[in-house]
Amino acid sequence: MTNRGIMRRKKSLVDRELQFGFAWMIFGYLILYTFFLLLLFGLPIWWLCKYSEEGDLNRYAAVGSFILENQAFWILLAGFIIMVTIHSVIISRKFGGPIFVIRRHLKRLLNGEISAIHLRQKDSFHDLKDLLNEHFNQLKAFVDTVKSSKSNLSDLCQQLKNNLDSENPDPEYQKTLLQAIDEEIEKINKTTSEAWRYPS
Repeated sequence: MTNRGIMRRKKSLVDRELQFGFAWMIFGYLILYTFFLLLLFGLPIWWLCKYSEEGDLNRYAAVGSFILENQAFWILLAGFIIMVTIHSVIISRKFGGPIFVIRRHLKRLLNGEISAIHLRQKDSFHDLKDLLNEHFNQLKAFVDTVKSSKSNLSDLCQQLKNNLDSENPDPEYQKTLLQAIDEEIEKINKTTSEAWRYPS
C-alpha cells in the first residue's frame, strides 16, 4: 500500500453539499432554539426586571419563581426538544437510507449477486451511487466474459484433447482450435484492461 492510502485528510471541507447541508440544519436549530428561549423565557424575565415595582430582592425572587414554576415553559421546552428530535430522525433518513441501501448491495456482492443501486430522488449520495453502479456494471461485464470464456475454453480444450487422442489427429483442426483458444484468452485480456484499470 502506498502512503497515499494512509495519508490523513488535510482538507476539512471534502463534500460541500453534504457538510453545508448539515451546517445549515444545525444553524437553523440554534436560531429556532434561541428565538424560542427569548420568546418564552427572556421576554418575561426582562419584563419582570424592567417594569416590576418591587425591590431588587423581590424582583429576583419573581424571576426565580418564574423559572421554576412556569409549567407552560417547561412543557413547551420538552415539546420543542421532542419536535427537533423527530425532525432530526426524518432528516437523517436522507443519509441513513442510502447508507443502508449501499451496505445491503455490498453484502449481496459478497455472495456473487451484482445488482444496480437505486435511491430516492431526495436522498443524498447520488454521486456515490452512480460511481458504484459504474463499477458494478464493469464487474458484471467482466464476470460474464470470464464465465463465457471459461466455458468456451473448457469445450475447446476437450475438443483438442479428443483430436490428439484420436487415431488420425488433424493438424489443421488442431491449429483452428488453438487459434480459438487464443481468441478467448485475448477476449479475457481485453475485458480486464477495459473494465479494471489497475496495475496487473
